[in-house]
Amino acid sequence: MEEINIRCMKYKDIEKAMEINKRFLPTRYPYIVWLYLYLMHRGHNFVAIHANTIIGYILADCNEILSLVVHKNYRRKGIGKMLLFHALNTYDKTLCLHVRTSNKIAIKLYKSCGFKLQNIKKSFYANNSEDAYVMKRFIKTKYDVQSEINI
Repeated sequence: MEEINIRCMKYKDIEKAMEINKRFLPTRYPYIVWLYLYLMHRGHNFVAIHANTIIGYILADCNEILSLVVHKNYRRKGIGKMLLFHALNTYDKTLCLHVRTSNKIAIKLYKSCGFKLQNIKKSFYANNSEDAYVMKRFIKTKYDVQSEINI
């Protein structure tokens, strides 16, 4: 496999990231939310690129990871973890996220990166009323992304 590159999301990446979101996740954000997060929190948002194609992204604001997805053809290769570590490296405070209680793979990923289950929000997701775990990571020091990731 060719090299996977992780970089900050650019304005031109929004549409492609939205396409991946629409194709692989049930929760979608309108364009205006993506634009707001790009303009106001761009330092926390990253894309994964393979052969000049966006194959994944992480979308976040100053307190919370909102969305993380990798194209199904590239899963189980550590790319989600790479995206998450890059985002974690931009925070110096507690970080929160919500994850579907049925998404065991994501829960395992988040736990492996230091997130802890805090509580459950009942019927959190509008599209199917699924419950969500609230997970938090209490950040004391920034990750050394290079030493933490071995892909």
